[in-house]
Amino acid sequence: MFQSQTVTVLAVLSLVGAFGLAGFAFQDEEASASADPTVDVGVVVNDLEASLQFYREVLGMEQRRTIDITEDFGRRSGLTGGAPTEIRVLTLGDGDAATEWKLMAFEEDAAAVDESDITDAQGMQYITLQVDRLGPYLERARTHGIEPRGETPIALGDENHFLLLQAPEGTFVELIGPLKQ
Repeated sequence: MFQSQTVTVLAVLSLVGAFGLAGFAFQDEEASASADPTVDVGVVVNDLEASLQFYREVLGMEQRRTIDITEDFGRRSGLTGGAPTEIRVLTLGDGDAATEWKLMAFEEDAAAVDESDITDAQGMQYITLQVDRLGPYLERARTHGIEPRGETPIALGDENHFLLLQAPEGTFVELIGPLKQ
């Protein structure tokens, strides 16, 4: 069903993109159909444990909850074609406005594609995190055997630097902030 190992953005994101983000064009708050300006993202991975380790231990996300998708709900909703799964919900911060990063895997692995850079597949390819310092992220990545992509970190001016990492399922993660510990 899923044709790419890279990030698969679920129907929730499509609906929010189609309807919720359209609300930003309205100056009158009442005209917006969006109840929440936060966009949550669903990510299909082949190795759930490796991905959980990356997002928790390298990026510092915390697991907030688990959502069980039953066979019946997966079929009736059109979300999984009837494949049951557990969705692990992670966030970078606390509070209602924290973006939820929803990781899930299925018994049948998604087809792998070449993911050397963001030009190798269509759809969402990367996320960007603005951080107060890059040093801890770089150290944790290397501790877990993840080397920066390209020649990063690269200076973006006097203070900020650009660091590019790649998660086990293929998502590119841009980290932007000062290069200090």
